Amino acid sequence: YDSPGWVPYEERWQDPSLPAVKSICQDVVLSDGMTVSYEMNINEFAEAIPYHLDYIIMDCCFMGGVEIAYELKDVCDRIIFSPAEVLSLGFNYNTMGEHLLADDSPDLEGVARDYYEKYEAMSGTYQSATVTLVDCSGLATLAETCRQIFSSHGDRMEQLDGSGIQRYFRDNDSWFYDLKDIIANSGADETELVLLDAAIDDCIIYRAATERFISIDIERYSGFSMYLPSRGTAYLDSFYSDLAWNRATGLVQ
Repeated sequence: YDSPGWVPYEERWQDPSLPAVKSICQDVVLSDGMTVSYEMNINEFAEAIPYHLDYIIMDCCFMGGVEIAYELKDVCDRIIFSPAEVLSLGFNYNTMGEHLLADDSPDLEGVARDYYEKYEAMSGTYQSATVTLVDCSGLATLAETCRQIFSSHGDRMEQLDGSGIQRYFRDNDSWFYDLKDIIANSGADETELVLLDAAIDDCIIYRAATERFISIDIERYSGFSMYLPSRGTAYLDSFYSDLAWNRATGLVQ
């Protein structure tokens, strides 16, 4: 794993001393001396899926947002994704086939567990992984639970500066924070947190994270990231406000 080799979806403009990470549905071009990234929106991706899927495995960075899961809940039953980045080596393709094809139904938990254990067994910065297996049937209840909490604690949430909240980003991408940790820092009481835990547990079949992801300590891990409007921008607010998760929860006003 020290020399994974180049593949088209590796992001190579980061620090070359660190492991490369993955990106798909993205075109990166040079325009007037600047690096410009064009990416497919998640609602466009959902609309492009022509029929209902049993599962989607997302082997790419930052897809583990609750917004992503909610946008896809009507086009698939289960999703595997990562709230943080994904190292360019990706999932464990040595064992994925046997998990997906060996039995009458695919063993998605085995796929997610093998991904986590692959990186947990490594050392240094390569010991970096977050993974979540979501049952989409529970997402409506999670959205309703969050809607009620956001309604009660939205003012406090708007004042959060992100410090002390579990993050999944490096560099300047300061809008991937842990869903539960955002809510816990917004003043939710014990009753609300118990209801939130129950709703999250009803969605998540499997979740795991290494203690660190390259330079990030993973101290709290609900399994979902979420946009934190107080750390975003007007442009991002406009984008997130149009997503199904926001229409269901009223996160971005």
